[in-house]
Amino acid sequence: MNNLKKFLRHHEYEKMAALVGGMRNSMNMIARGEEQFITPQHWREYIQSLLDAQDDTGRWTVAENPMELPPEEQVEFIQFPWALALASLALDFQLFPECQTKNSLQAFDKGAQAFSLKGFGEDDVFQVCEILMIFIEGQLPQWLKTHDRPSALQDQLEQWHQDFQKKLDSGNTVLPYGGDYSPIFKEILQGLNLG
Repeated sequence: MNNLKKFLRHHEYEKMAALVGGMRNSMNMIARGEEQFITPQHWREYIQSLLDAQDDTGRWTVAENPMELPPEEQVEFIQFPWALALASLALDFQLFPECQTKNSLQAFDKGAQAFSLKGFGEDDVFQVCEILMIFIEGQLPQWLKTHDRPSALQDQLEQWHQDFQKKLDSGNTVLPYGGDYSPIFKEILQGLNLG
């Protein structure tokens, strides 16, 4: 029986990971104008599905029971889809401003206010970098910069910007388990463009 539970759980994780990957692919394809893969109509349906899927707390998740996930998996199946939903909405606001609605702005604001930009355990910096890259791919920092939206998320972006700049300035860019993160820190600082 334990093997069956393990198999079913693994299969569920594969489905959740595929959903997260599909969200990112959709966002990146529309950002690049690849209409042969995602038409504007499909994009509209995707955006509506995001609005429908936001929970009462303001988050998006691909897990049926998100709080039952171990903390390290909450980043992948709650934080990542949540970041992708916010980035997709920000991209939508920029590419299709005529489609912006009060509901979509409220969903963005609610999600941005509740979002906590953090990772878990020894992968926390890597996970934060991944979330920041999602935001950059969806042009979220640029949209926040040009629209006066009260957001705890904006404060968090500025805090991580400062943190990465300090790490670069001090040469503290090698993580405890190896790997120099200076190239990714530089790419993120350029993408955030908060200075």
